[in-house]
Amino acid sequence: LPIFERAKALGPDDVRPYLSIADIYERQGKIPEAEKEVRSVLTKYPDLVSGHLKLGELFIKQGKFEEALSEGEKTLKQDPELIQSHLIMGTAYLGLTKYDQAEKELLLVTRENPKSVIPYFLLAQTYYHEKQMQQAITMAKRVLEISSDHVGANMIAGVSSLALNYLEDASHYFETALKSDPKNPLALNMLGTTYLEMGHLDDAIQAYQKALVLDPDLHVTHENIANFYGVTGDFDKAISEYKIALQLDPEQLGTRIRLILSYLMKKDYKKTIAEAESALKKWPEHPTILNLMASSYAGIKDTDKAIEYFDRAIHAKPDYLEPYLKKAGLLVLLNKPKEAVESYTAAIKAIPKSGFPHFYLGSLYAVQGKDNLAISEYETALVKDASLEQTLLP
Repeated sequence: LPIFERAKALGPDDVRPYLSIADIYERQGKIPEAEKEVRSVLTKYPDLVSGHLKLGELFIKQGKFEEALSEGEKTLKQDPELIQSHLIMGTAYLGLTKYDQAEKELLLVTRENPKSVIPYFLLAQTYYHEKQMQQAITMAKRVLEISSDHVGANMIAGVSSLALNYLEDASHYFETALKSDPKNPLALNMLGTTYLEMGHLDDAIQAYQKALVLDPDLHVTHENIANFYGVTGDFDKAISEYKIALQLDPEQLGTRIRLILSYLMKKDYKKTIAEAESALKKWPEHPTILNLMASSYAGIKDTDKAIEYFDRAIHAKPDYLEPYLKKAGLLVLLNKPKEAVESYTAAIKAIPKSGFPHFYLGSLYAVQGKDNLAISEYETALVKDASLEQTLLP
């Protein structure tokens, strides 16, 4: 660094010392300092392509994606075929969640430079965020063909495989990632979740515990351990882990909902209601929380409150099936079959593709001895959801 500083002083019009100093700062993680050096060059030579490319890269590292796009566009005006410019723009579009534009730029880079890992890896991320899991796996595999121990590509291939329920593939990718990076708590978490989905409970908890040792403050580890205990029916331990997870990250709505659900599964209705009321202050009129609140009131036999909260859940999300069905079931228990039929009918109207409201309405008609109506509803249920046939078998 002192040598380049001296060279800069001796030859202030030479761009090379500035860019070399910027490279050194970048390697040291001093990105603002590197940016300052590049800007000094561009003040003197505003059309210097290498300066704009370097500035674009530095902007990306700082999450300044709009600025990075601007730098990429400046260089493309001078050279429309400059691959590094398209790479910068594709990365910036990905950071801005403009996935169509990112895909376009990155595919162009892969056509011009098919042996480079970076554009394929960025494309894998793009497709993953777009929930195009199969394409994400395809791009991750392209990375792995070039660099088989690429941890990021194995992780993307793993989470995408898990999303598609390709459990054996997912476990393979996470295990491969851990061979390259054995102290990766996220890989251990995802491997544990895969094992849990496979029913390998001992392997799952071992993976989660290893992740916890590596990073005891990682929210997702505590949540996954809580999920494990929930699956095994140990709700006290699940609740304890969910509470730790929420202390680490109070903004996690999903964690809060699973905590409320754990209290409900314990039939600790008072704590369920207390947690739900607290959550509703942060997430007002959230349909899942309202539905859990309603179920808790039903548990303590406060049926008026239960129906009120089921109705609020339905109002908050009219295509949410569960509160319709639970409300109808409660009305049946209260010997209000007419109102129950109305709730099932409302569900059919709001969620016309579901077979479940027809199935439960058919069951109600069957109990009432209205066989023709019951058969009609059962038949409609099977048309909409053939899997219900097993439920209807004697």
